[in-house]
Amino acid sequence: MEEANKEILDNIEQIYKDKEAEINGRIYKITKVNHEKRKKIFAYMMKVQNQISSGDLSFIDSVEFKRVEDIICGLVLFDGFLLSKSQNHWDEYPEDYLKFVTSMLLVFSYPFMRGGTLN
Repeated sequence: MEEANKEILDNIEQIYKDKEAEINGRIYKITKVNHEKRKKIFAYMMKVQNQISSGDLSFIDSVEFKRVEDIICGLVLFDGFLLSKSQNHWDEYPEDYLKFVTSMLLVFSYPFMRGGTLN
């Protein structure tokens, strides 16, 4: 379990450093994020981390997550355009959505986890 967590954190660290994530062969580029937006994403991630760990992603249909998703999609580019400006990106690439959501919650929270202080 410890080795699996280290591998996940290493992958998240690499995405954070590279400012891009490859999901199903498509590149999602991360733009600059300020502390206030990062803090909102991190606070939400902390609320749902046990759900994510257990594979329960039912939170994706909540009003609270919609606010966080809007923040994330306003910080990520696909083909040079913010996801927040694309009306049908997830209709075209639904297979990317769950990996994108779970990865980006962790990527934007990474600066708070760098010191290994979170379990």
